[in-house]
Amino acid sequence: MKYLAQIDFDNFNKAIFKNGGPFVDIKTSSLGLIISEFLKYLFPLAGLLLFAYLVMGGFSYLTSGGDPKATEQAKSKVTNAIVGFVILVVAYWIVQIFGYMFGITIF
Repeated sequence: MKYLAQIDFDNFNKAIFKNGGPFVDIKTSSLGLIISEFLKYLFPLAGLLLFAYLVMGGFSYLTSGGDPKATEQAKSKVTNAIVGFVILVVAYWIVQIFGYMFGITIF
């Protein structure tokens, strides 16, 4: 019985990437390397979304006009963005630690 982590993805690569695309030159032969390649794009995207959410919260705070309900909602957005930043940094370091432990180059 083969487990998913032991499957050879060479035929998968030939079928999916034969017509070109952003992942043409990737030599993925395991599930770990595929996940590693997607993480290269996932963390920067999460960082951009986090920055946009923080800017939206700050703008909402500036334009709240002293309304207590709007001010509280804006503070909540900023707080959620900061918590998201902490979660993103911790997730990045957990991925780096697991990559080091298992010998996978992620970034």
